[in-house]
Amino acid sequence: MTEWILRWISLFETKTRIAGKFTLEETTWELVFLVFGILLVFAGIKLFRLLSSFLMFSATAIVLCTFMNGRANWGAIVTAFTIIGCLFAYMVFNWKVADAIVISSLTAAAIAWKVYPVWWAALLVGAAVGIFVGNFPLIGITASTAVAGVTILMEGALRDGSPFIPVLAVFAGFGVQFFLIGRKQKLFARTMPAKLKHRLERRRR
Repeated sequence: MTEWILRWISLFETKTRIAGKFTLEETTWELVFLVFGILLVFAGIKLFRLLSSFLMFSATAIVLCTFMNGRANWGAIVTAFTIIGCLFAYMVFNWKVADAIVISSLTAAAIAWKVYPVWWAALLVGAAVGIFVGNFPLIGITASTAVAGVTILMEGALRDGSPFIPVLAVFAGFGVQFFLIGRKQKLFARTMPAKLKHRLERRRR
């Protein structure tokens, strides 16, 4: 997963002509991914909208830089992707359920590709997870960010550890996010389908 992240950042840097201006050593990247992975595991529910906004901004910049290259001067291109990218990023930041679906689907597709590198399999897994998260956004985003964080850590800090440690880390991260942070969340007005919620309420009575 870290490889895909670095590829995306590299593409963004190349298209926006900042490649080589901000270089980080390998040890620095390892520290960045260590901190990022831990934050995702235990506080992903607080970060997923920022990640979606960054993806939208960078995607907008990449598309506009590619399309406008040779058609406008560089100053106009920078102005365009900065303004439009920030606007789109702000819009996406407020699409809470959609953000959860996107981040969860991308995480699932990336892991599926790592296990079985066939595009249609990754697409199917990502779509299935997206449908689940659309119906259960709180469970979906807390689980997927915990898995994403542990996956990043496994490619770095937890690379040579016991195979049980990543599993325990996923459950610990999900538990912290869902039971401690998720109970107080106000992001999702609906955390499960209305019919299922109604049935559960009837059983409790």
